[in-house]
Amino acid sequence: AVIARAVDALLPAAEAGEALPEEELDAMQTAFDEFERPFLALPEISSHRVPHRLLSAEFGTPMYRHLLEKLRSLASSTVEDMAAWHSKARRALLMRGGASPAFDDARVVAARNLERTLASLAAERAPALAQSD
Repeated sequence: AVIARAVDALLPAAEAGEALPEEELDAMQTAFDEFERPFLALPEISSHRVPHRLLSAEFGTPMYRHLLEKLRSLASSTVEDMAAWHSKARRALLMRGGASPAFDDARVVAARNLERTLASLAAERAPALAQSD
């Protein structure tokens, strides 16, 4: 809700070439900081924050067009889009390891079981495969 309100206030101002409302901008950036904090170290996950170089862009410049594109993209994002982003980020964090000891332990057990199963299947099927051309 905070992000949607901020974007609703920022986009019209940006499109008109007006100064961006600082309060709304700070609220949006802070909301993204809180939402994305656990995932910032993941290189495969991109942030929704508006980069500082875009925020300092002057009206009419190519960077300003990028600012407008970013704000329009945020304005068109749905709750489902954000939930999908969060799921992807959470999955990446878990797969990296270290975020959940229980999950890490379960992955080790599953990998060992898979290795044993594959070795058993290879041993079981090796004679038949050795006879085929």
